[in-house]
Amino acid sequence: MESRIEDLLSEMFSRQKKDSLSISQIRSRMSTSVLKYFGLSRASRHEEILEAFSPFLGKKLRRYESSRSVHIGLNLPIEEIILNKLRQRGNISLKQLGKYLPFSGKEYINGINHLIETGAVTCYVNENYAVFVKPASGRNLLTQDRDAFESAYHKLGKGRGFVRIHQIREELGWNKDRFDGALKMLMADYTIELHGGDPTVLNKQQIRNSFTDERGVLYITLTWWGKR
Repeated sequence: MESRIEDLLSEMFSRQKKDSLSISQIRSRMSTSVLKYFGLSRASRHEEILEAFSPFLGKKLRRYESSRSVHIGLNLPIEEIILNKLRQRGNISLKQLGKYLPFSGKEYINGINHLIETGAVTCYVNENYAVFVKPASGRNLLTQDRDAFESAYHKLGKGRGFVRIHQIREELGWNKDRFDGALKMLMADYTIELHGGDPTVLNKQQIRNSFTDERGVLYITLTWWGKR
């Protein structure tokens, strides 16, 4: 059962056409047999459910927390979650959109500002001075970030198969959330492969600008396997 819990939750999100669900929603939609396996029931408290499922977070799944609720969802970049919600809702006010998202106001503001800055989202003001947002036409943010990441890889690699992650991060100049989100997205669809290495060849800043996963494993280089 433990080996299937990630798939069970991912399938639940897919059926609901959502990137995440609140703890209450997961409790009500999870089969009683699965709940029973983990010593849970429909009456279990949120803390008990989180404790039971926490060992499975970090790779495919993660915890999201807003001022209103705690969610478990797919481990996606914040910008991708915002775009997915916008595609579902169409034109929507900035304030209303925030109510549908499972993360903090600060994360939302950073994410929507980045989407607007990169042209993935456009905004306008209606006659009541409310600000509305909608997905921009054309290529979305994820395609733009993928292309930028690939260009940096080939520029730095100059034909080599292994490129240091810290060099790509420094070349792109993105914030940590954006870079790590793009990295995880490319890993998820097998576009790139990460490799370890000897950290003693790097200084402290280069180690920080490499990539450490949720288990504490340090990756120093990567290989691009996607089509150019």
